[in-house]
Amino acid sequence: MLMLFAMTVGCGEDDKLQVMGRKIDTEKMPQLSTRNVSTLISDSGYTKYKVVTPLWNIYGAKTHGEQFWDFPEGVYLRQLDKDLQLVSTVAADSACYFPERKLWELYGDVEIDQKEKAYFLSQRIFFDDRQKLIYSDTFIHIKTPTQILEGVGFESNQDMTRYRVLNPTGMFPTKQLEPDAPGASSAGGTDSAFHTMPVSMRHQP
Repeated sequence: MLMLFAMTVGCGEDDKLQVMGRKIDTEKMPQLSTRNVSTLISDSGYTKYKVVTPLWNIYGAKTHGEQFWDFPEGVYLRQLDKDLQLVSTVAADSACYFPERKLWELYGDVEIDQKEKAYFLSQRIFFDDRQKLIYSDTFIHIKTPTQILEGVGFESNQDMTRYRVLNPTGMFPTKQLEPDAPGASSAGGTDSAFHTMPVSMRHQP
């Protein structure tokens, strides 16, 4: 069925778009919106990320002060080094990217997986490509082959080979959580004696 919409555009001070008699504030609409995206993002002459997302909105700087990309339905990233080798995979419930600042903001259940090296889980993580930093200001859970680290606040270099938890709340061996370990209920459980240990959580392979 072919459907026709009557649309008139007026250039007034309020930048409103008339659609079927209704006014829509075009400044609050994305300049570009596309679905089911799989693309590569380059930085400083080499491919930095592969991005897969169900919805990608691009907003201009006129209303928000700077251009940004919005991924409201989640995003999946493959972070690559200069040799196009996989550094980590990243999944988040939603995300924003600010091209001028080269800053990613990842929200929701944010997971960073380095396969055999380490696994990170937080509610908010930032990728700052300008300062070459990855950080979080919320609770962070890190699992390595040998230990579990937990705390609030996290900083890492860009390749995630050196990182630290700013306010540690617990550290305990990974085998503590294996199903056959006494008192272990699941892979995500904690032992209160370890959880409250005032320990340093710096990882430098």
